[in-house]
Amino acid sequence: MEKISSILPSNSRITNVDLSQASGAARPGSPAFGRKIGVSTSRKGLPETTASRAVREQQALLQKRSQDQLHAEIV
Repeated sequence: MEKISSILPSNSRITNVDLSQASGAARPGSPAFGRKIGVSTSRKGLPETTASRAVREQQALLQKRSQDQLHAEIV
């Protein structure tokens, strides 16, 4: 039984693979094949989370309350 590598002839497309210009970075821990290892770019377009929106709204309410207390008059 012959090895497949000896049956198929090699060509420049197979032997000279350069993925340094490939789109996206390689995940840490996976084979890089010339690509830069870094942060995944697919997470950039995520929407705002409910928790972060709630924190932002709470801070706005607290700021408005403190401003109202500064301008309040005791009658």
